Amino acid sequence: MKGQLFTADVLASLLIVTVIVTYTAWELEQVYNRASDTEYEKLNALANDIAQMAVKNILANRSDGVIRANWIEPGRWSLLGGNMSEMILPPYGYEASITVLPASLAPQKISSSTGCDATKTNIAVVRRIIYMRGITGNSFPTLTIKVCV
Repeated sequence: MKGQLFTADVLASLLIVTVIVTYTAWELEQVYNRASDTEYEKLNALANDIAQMAVKNILANRSDGVIRANWIEPGRWSLLGGNMSEMILPPYGYEASITVLPASLAPQKISSSTGCDATKTNIAVVRRIIYMRGITGNSFPTLTIKVCV
């Protein structure tokens, strides 16, 4: 017939092309989501490892020749920044802070040059309850490690 704009075979081929394009876009979105999840898991594992190493080794109280894990020596705080800057290289950023609740002391904080600001898309946060000399009563010091990209 003359004047037919779409025939059945053209409509069928358009339908098939539409299904293929839609499925491909959906698969690409799934790949992106899996990559994002993998990135976050990697950041979280790195933050956990650093927090564990910080409370067990770097910041640990070493009085009387005995290493006391989770007992933090405040004078060793600068060592954590040096170790973190060696372990976490750009494009990753990091922040570490010790806060005491209720706020009896000002928070101590170290961070990379970029830190973990609002422009970062993936941020893993790990917190550890610690003990510090001179902090008693109902105060709860917390070591917070953030790793971001």
